[in-house]
Amino acid sequence: EYADPADLIGGEVDVNRAMADAVLDGKPGAPRDAVVLAAGAALYAADRVDSIAAGTVAASHAIESGSARSTLQRWVALSQELAAQ
Repeated sequence: EYADPADLIGGEVDVNRAMADAVLDGKPGAPRDAVVLAAGAALYAADRVDSIAAGTVAASHAIESGSARSTLQRWVALSQELAAQ
């Protein structure tokens, strides 16, 4: 099944934030599929997994387990801490 490219177009900050939150909440759809595929390819390129398919499994697990959201929250906190210095 092919996604409508319009489903992947972001916009203003609030639109992008809602899209990212939906992905991190595990909501099915084109944005989640794109993120999982890109993350799977990145994990493969970094030699963290043996195939892109294995990377997509790991990426899906990170979303479903909450690990991806936790990582984002840590990045945001660190960014805010560094910006305050």
